[in-house]
Amino acid sequence: MTNISRGHNQTSIIVEALLTNPRASIRKLSTQLNLEYNSVRRLVKTLFSKKQIVPTIALPANILGREAAFIKIKGSNLEKITYFSLYCNHVITYIEGNNGKEAIVVIAAENKQKIVKFIEILRSLVNDISEIIIEYGVLPGETLLLVKNTCSKCGYFDICGNNTLSILARNNKRNNKRAKNILH
Repeated sequence: MTNISRGHNQTSIIVEALLTNPRASIRKLSTQLNLEYNSVRRLVKTLFSKKQIVPTIALPANILGREAAFIKIKGSNLEKITYFSLYCNHVITYIEGNNGKEAIVVIAAENKQKIVKFIEILRSLVNDISEIIIEYGVLPGETLLLVKNTCSKCGYFDICGNNTLSILARNNKRNNKRAKNILH
């Protein structure tokens, strides 16, 4: 076995172990995988520095909203939608096709009215949209949605009103009230 394939196998094993327990310490990983501590440390550090693994925060769809929309947009100059999609916490995925003349955006929100706000933002970003097709649905509650930023970094946070942090704070207050009611 060459050093390259051995390194690749060790990397795969470490990534698998991190998928099982992302909070595992380097020492625990090295003991569990029967690898040298420094070797595991070096591999994990390399994976982070090359951005092959990144720490992320994900929240259940029950918190950010289970209502979803599959939006297909046809037009030109869709670059602004790309930027919006990269930084908006409510965008689940973005796919660009047909040499940048088509885009698919999947959005999650608390209700359809908030999804309509997102669609209005998308329309305001691009002037020459020739067609928009929208399909609505509901995400399973266990679906994890990535939190990409604090919403204050989003250029449209004032318009959309879907601040992720305020949604978390509101849900936290509800949970605290429920806990108090149960205790009393």
